[in-house]
Amino acid sequence: MPAVSEGEKLVGAAARLAPFWGRWRVEGDVFASAYGPPGRWVSDESCEWLPGARFLVNRWDARVGERDFQGMAVFGYDPNRGYFARFFDNAGNSPEYRVAIVRATWTLTGDGQRAIYEFGAGRVEIRWDWRNTSGWHPLCTLQARRINGA
Repeated sequence: MPAVSEGEKLVGAAARLAPFWGRWRVEGDVFASAYGPPGRWVSDESCEWLPGARFLVNRWDARVGERDFQGMAVFGYDPNRGYFARFFDNAGNSPEYRVAIVRATWTLTGDGQRAIYEFGAGRVEIRWDWRNTSGWHPLCTLQARRINGA
């Protein structure tokens, strides 16, 4: 079970966020899109519990092709909305995603993008898509692996 502060435990619905916890190395391919040219994605990421163990905070420091890409996301659960994720990045973006969970597959769906996370033992396969008026298109495919048994 992921580490939380002494005396705390994972609370209710937030416990389902536990697969994201830890340090990750993420690598993969980014495709040409409305967001930019094709390139390679390489990032180091961490997911830690916010004190109170109700929200999980993800921070990333990525190199995407020739540019730096940093940001953070907050994953949580709201009894009225269900699971959600809100992302913030150094380009000024702050999309919110609805999160659907089916066994080890998580789907994050927003207005202009969606992501599918498929969890395995110490790894995650990730696919991001972007949408325009003609539908959904591939944005990137990434593989994440836990670092140092985190």
